[in-house]
Amino acid sequence: LQADIAQKESGLRGAFAGYDGFPPEAQNALIDMAFNLGVQGLVTKFPKLTAAARQRAWAICANECHRNGVQPERNQWTREQFEKAAAEA
Repeated sequence: LQADIAQKESGLRGAFAGYDGFPPEAQNALIDMAFNLGVQGLVTKFPKLTAAARQRAWAICANECHRNGVQPERNQWTREQFEKAAAEA
């Protein structure tokens, strides 16, 4: 698991400049999405979320993170992570 997380985070660092400075909740949400979609899938299938994350606009990320075919609870958790990041920003 740790190796998988490290691999996803490496990809996220390449896709999002300053990733290590993102709030932990935003990092967790992006990792979850990267596990589900792959980093490239996240970037290409969620261009609005990607642009918002690059601008650290976490409230927009919260509105753009819904994935089809994912359990509602998982989508809700991801949204809540971005909302927490927005509240702390």
